[in-house]
Amino acid sequence: CGVDTSFLGARDAAILRILWITGARRSSLVELTRARLVVEKDAFSCRVPAKGGKVLRLWIAGRAARALALYLERLDQRGILRGQIFRMVSGSAMSERDVWRAVKRRGKAAGGDLRPHSFRVAFLTLNPAELSARQDAAGHSSIDQTRAYDRNWHGQEAFIRMPEVEDIVDGTA
Repeated sequence: CGVDTSFLGARDAAILRILWITGARRSSLVELTRARLVVEKDAFSCRVPAKGGKVLRLWIAGRAARALALYLERLDQRGILRGQIFRMVSGSAMSERDVWRAVKRRGKAAGGDLRPHSFRVAFLTLNPAELSARQDAAGHSSIDQTRAYDRNWHGQEAFIRMPEVEDIVDGTA
């Protein structure tokens, strides 16, 4: 099974990978423009408007950066060199709803139920970074907002550290 490098395939791959690697909201994603993109060594950084009038800094690296670079090539081939990056096949800028539809369609094609916010939840839940770093990356004003995404099972440590009964009786614990 090959990679879909068509305009639509490249666009959707960039959307999915950027949502995964950044945990950004679709409202921020549709505000991504070439003027906001800063090309780093093998990555991109940018600042985009975020919820609550904030500005969110995104770091796009790895497979997400490669997917974005391929999609930017597809835009170049169409002569789209400025304005919003994420576009419909017609060339018009994507709305938040268009991003939602694209993600939903790709999830359905893969046999699942996927929504853009699923990526934000995954970013904040599976990310091994400290809570304060995840808060900053998500643009949350309160650490409690980020903590609400913390799905780690803290009780597991109690089970892992619990000595075997024989160790307690023998006094080796």
